[in-house]
Amino acid sequence: MPKNEIRMTTKSNPGGPKVFFCPLVFTLGEILFIILLAAPLLIAPKAAAAQATQRLASWYGEEHRGRLMANGKRFNPDKLTAASWFYPLGTKVRVTINDASQRPRSVLVKITDRGPAKELVREGRVIDLALGAFKQLAHPSIGLIEVTVQPLK
Repeated sequence: MPKNEIRMTTKSNPGGPKVFFCPLVFTLGEILFIILLAAPLLIAPKAAAAQATQRLASWYGEEHRGRLMANGKRFNPDKLTAASWFYPLGTKVRVTINDASQRPRSVLVKITDRGPAKELVREGRVIDLALGAFKQLAHPSIGLIEVTVQPLK
């Protein structure tokens, strides 16, 4: 029997087995790889959305203007939007700067894209703010700021 055939018999078919063709055959290693690859996208949004997260925020701006975002719309760096892997698209989050030497500042943004780049997430970044949103918290020349990200219900 070829590797991609499944044979089964049923009581309603006493004449012989039925043959189903299954074009997708994966090894156990391939299945585990797919699960590990998809886990951050399937599990992390629900886990992160339940509580506030304290991590680093960065910004992205003009060089991305007009590019398609994950939500299918074009990026405008002047809008109050953000990119994150940890929250479902369309989620509104309050981003508050964690700097005791300054007055508390926060901005309300909508998650419209995916980012930061995966290697930057491993370094502690949780959200990429559009330039317009970042400017409400700090001067863009700072580049990275420590923030608390709180999803809103």
